[in-house]
Amino acid sequence: VLSNFKYPSLRYKFLILCVIWFGTRSTSNCISLSSKSLPGDYYFNIIILFIFEAVSYNVSGNLINIKCLGRKRTLWAQYLIITVIFFLLSFVKFPVKIELILNFFARFNAAGIEAVYWAYTLEVYPTPVRSINFGINVTCGNIGSILSPMAYEYLPRWIFFLIFGILSIFHSFLLIFLPETVGKPMAESIEELINKK
Repeated sequence: VLSNFKYPSLRYKFLILCVIWFGTRSTSNCISLSSKSLPGDYYFNIIILFIFEAVSYNVSGNLINIKCLGRKRTLWAQYLIITVIFFLLSFVKFPVKIELILNFFARFNAAGIEAVYWAYTLEVYPTPVRSINFGINVTCGNIGSILSPMAYEYLPRWIFFLIFGILSIFHSFLLIFLPETVGKPMAESIEELINKK
């Protein structure tokens, strides 16, 4: 763990991924929570959301392996879609069916973002710190999952969506500082990571 703070190039990757995991898991949980207010049977809606999620895992898994898209462009596209949906849900009052569809597509992209990070995070780190850093990043994500229900309960719905829309823009910006890893070998040592151009 101390290596993360000893080497600047490792430190910023570690801290950025902690922030992104926190926000990504919060966003995913936010969409699940917002499904409570959707019309129709709650359990049926959750089943549909999880079907969207399962399809998203497969779609995202294939997109990140296309060289021209890679990890970062796939994430940027998904962040763009989810940001637009959150802003629409914040400022526009839609008919119930449209809101339901938007919620499903938000879930689709949030699940895709989460799936990409499961692979991408492991590729960013060198072997000596890969597992411990990944564990800390996932823990940050779990903290986000714990806190998002409080935001859902105590904030007006439009502010809730607005916050997560802004968070998605912030994550898109943070991605600029992380490397593209598609088609590149994973670093086997911290020195190798530091010496990479």
